[in-house]
Amino acid sequence: MFRLAITGGPSPLSDRFRVKLVQLCVCVWMDSDLLFIRPLKVDGSSIFTWENDRLISNAVLMLDPGHPVTQLLADCVFDDYPIPEWLSKAERFWLRTRRRMGYPRHARHFPYVTTGPDLLTWCIRANKMESLALPSDMFF
Repeated sequence: MFRLAITGGPSPLSDRFRVKLVQLCVCVWMDSDLLFIRPLKVDGSSIFTWENDRLISNAVLMLDPGHPVTQLLADCVFDDYPIPEWLSKAERFWLRTRRRMGYPRHARHFPYVTTGPDLLTWCIRANKMESLALPSDMFF
């Protein structure tokens, strides 16, 4: 297990656990700090919601284990030396250069959202599924 270098937080571990669980079974992941005021209706094979006008939250998540988004999430979240595709071309170039020089940037040095909402949002958008995201007021 590694912790974030800046905050010391365990976000990458919880993000990896969440993705592994979604990858292994048809289930709904819900963060433990959510309070539901009515039962959650599960219609379909996916549940995810907007966190704000820019990011999809990973606090409530259900994806089909065999879905391409699930595989893409797993491939990215378990990469200890990621080069996030949503970064600018210049940032990705710098990270690839560091990697080639033998000094890759470890995931613990990225902001906490790199393996969470930023990654999930990119995966959902890469698969053109933004229209399936539930409105944020359903959960937040």
